Amino acid sequence: MIVLDTNLDNKATSQYILDINSLVKFNGSFYCASDSGLFQFSGTDDAGTAINSYFELPMMDFGLPNEKRLRFAYIGYEATAAIAMTISTEHSISDTYTLPATTDLQSGYRVTISRKLYGRYFTFKFAGAGFAIDHVAVLPIVRGHNF
Repeated sequence: MIVLDTNLDNKATSQYILDINSLVKFNGSFYCASDSGLFQFSGTDDAGTAINSYFELPMMDFGLPNEKRLRFAYIGYEATAAIAMTISTEHSISDTYTLPATTDLQSGYRVTISRKLYGRYFTFKFAGAGFAIDHVAVLPIVRGHNF
């Protein structure tokens, strides 16, 4: 079952894929059923285990047809634990960077990007538990040839 949940305070919608066969709201609480029993949705974890999530930005070329390398990425975020940022290109090259936990959204975190990443198109994927991304900015270095 696919469940969509919208947090009205920050206007963010999350999608969950759950191994359940039914879901009901009863007396102000949500309950679900599966082959292994009846469960109540409550709290911020799954029986003490953090609930991991991810999102992936669309593939982009930053408005330039040239191949590029990325020198730095500046990420404004908040996270209760470390999160993983994976950058990949259309050449099936990818690299993963760890962003430390922080509650300071006022300043960005600078990531030095590996020189092995090059291409026209780049994709960013963020994964972890309990995080919010405020902004992503990059410094691309344009290579000399077009496609």
